[in-house]
Amino acid sequence: MKHHLAIATALVAALGATTPSLALAQNPPAQTYEPGFWQPVARYNPNSRAEVRLVNRTGRTLFYDLTSDDATSRRLRPGATVLMTNIRPDSYVLVYSEDTSEQGGFPVEYRVSADANRITATISRGATLPGDQTLHLHGNGGIFVY
Repeated sequence: MKHHLAIATALVAALGATTPSLALAQNPPAQTYEPGFWQPVARYNPNSRAEVRLVNRTGRTLFYDLTSDDATSRRLRPGATVLMTNIRPDSYVLVYSEDTSEQGGFPVEYRVSADANRITATISRGATLPGDQTLHLHGNGGIFVY
């Protein structure tokens, strides 16, 4: 019995005497980072509703729609800006061209910024098909472009 008590006391003393070592973060971040559609382009607070501002810099009429909305597609004229408010997390904003002068429309690309749940997507002509089509406000706070 005394033998077990001595072993238990020794273990407690040995384990209690160790100090944890700290691991410092790697600077710069990991070398495995690769940009792609799986990386968020910006972040927002998913615990609050968001506003999305679309700015058309393509020179052509675009159409846009919000998948969490029952409304039909709406037009976004060249040079125009539209503000969509009260956007819930995990919503998708679709923007596309139906320009009949080009087969299948033309590709677009987004430049996205976010400030206090005010998200701005400036839309310009893309270089290659299919281009960007969807702005996803993910439920985890990431804003993705597909």
